[in-house]
Amino acid sequence: HGSVAAAFRYGGVGAIDYGAASGVVAACSLPRKGLPPPAVLVWDWRTGVCLQAVLLHPLPPAPPPAAVRPLRFPIGAQVACRMGASLWLHGTVADHHVSHGEGGGVYLVHLDRGDSCVVPVDHPDLVRGVAGGEALAWNERAQAMEVAAEATLALHPSGCRLAVGMWHAGAAAGVAYSIGFGPGRG
Repeated sequence: HGSVAAAFRYGGVGAIDYGAASGVVAACSLPRKGLPPPAVLVWDWRTGVCLQAVLLHPLPPAPPPAAVRPLRFPIGAQVACRMGASLWLHGTVADHHVSHGEGGGVYLVHLDRGDSCVVPVDHPDLVRGVAGGEALAWNERAQAMEVAAEATLALHPSGCRLAVGMWHAGAAAGVAYSIGFGPGRG
């Protein structure tokens, strides 16, 4: 159970569900880059006995602790920059932490239309990833950048199967997993 515990310890609980009829509780870890299957814990609510603890995909190496919150997009990343209430222009990150005129910003982006813009702060309302890249978000618990995705979990009424869904935040992309456990797992 060590690697399962490590998955939960690293980022926390992504989703949890309780089946009143079966007395079963299930929890899954937070989504990771590429949305592989999460770590899953299933236990009997009445007795506290662990029925299943599984890590269906290996954990990546632990990142070094960050002294300063890293930026979400590396140089060369394809992004969209907010240029108005509903206008987003695509471009490529050309530099980090730039000075410009009266101030500066965290990104210099060469826009596809031929000019450039400076993004003042790294925030999803100002700059977002495009073209196959996964958006990242800061996880306060892990103190690291992680994939910006959410998890949902639902137990089947039989108490022997659960469904886990993971979706990218602000995008129509995700995956769903069906996981069997216990005596009626078939």
